[in-house]
Amino acid sequence: MAIPSLSRSLGARFLERLTSLAGNKSTAGNPLAALGAQDAAITGSSLRSGAELMVKSIELLAAGFQAVQGTQVALNSFSESLDELISFAESAADPATGQEDRDRLVLSYQQKANELKRVVEGASNGENNLITKTGITEVLNQISLNPEDLEELSGVLDSIESATSDGDLFDPTLKADRPLAIPPNLPSSGDTTDYGSVLDGSAALTSRRGAYNLLADLKEVKSNLDTNKKAIEDLSSYISDALTLVRTVGISLLDLTSLADGGASAEQLSLSLQSRVRADARGALDQLESLGPLVGKAATLLDAA
Repeated sequence: MAIPSLSRSLGARFLERLTSLAGNKSTAGNPLAALGAQDAAITGSSLRSGAELMVKSIELLAAGFQAVQGTQVALNSFSESLDELISFAESAADPATGQEDRDRLVLSYQQKANELKRVVEGASNGENNLITKTGITEVLNQISLNPEDLEELSGVLDSIESATSDGDLFDPTLKADRPLAIPPNLPSSGDTTDYGSVLDGSAALTSRRGAYNLLADLKEVKSNLDTNKKAIEDLSSYISDALTLVRTVGISLLDLTSLADGGASAEQLSLSLQSRVRADARGALDQLESLGPLVGKAATLLDAA
């Protein structure tokens, strides 16, 4: 995504916007109605009020970041459990594994699968199901980061791969494409156990062919999970960068109060603000697109306080 220009995003109009939002209490409940003002006096006091908006924006982002961190923890836990299930299936598909050992693997597999089911169920509880794309999008909307309006954020969420209506980040019902390429030393026929989810496929391990099929499906589920883990990691980075940017803007506004009190123009103040952001938050400039919605939401919350 092309980075929005600093002059457009953090120019004099941005400072006027902050001044209007911070000073016009007649717009309580609809602070964006004040954005048409062009003649607001930018003073040290108004910049301090703007910094207060940044603090509230940081609180919003922190809440979103915490939610996404919870999703990351859950997906990492799912991934570790899948690795164990894959290990069991690999052992059961090994020609050196005897029937008695294979029977023990069936029991171990089902115990771990049942444990994973409980973890998934626990992670899906709560006001928002944060192991779905729908739940995560709802959290982002609550902090005024609507992916439909933010190009880079939309791109991150579009990288999630899911076949379910809610956009499940972990889908144990996925199957590898059939027919599978059968290794030369594996029987091409024989009874195989059908299962709707790999978490219910332990009985398949009773035969080498069944274990091989289950192993292929497990790897498909794991590949999908890895893709979605990467998407959530990117989302976490997006919010982290936005936090860096908003924090830098807030601190910079405070630093500019003496210049404003000394009579500096809006243009001079905006150039100083841009210089500070370039120096301290260059790596977060991709998140300039999120500043507008966050400031509007923060102003709403401050007016309601």
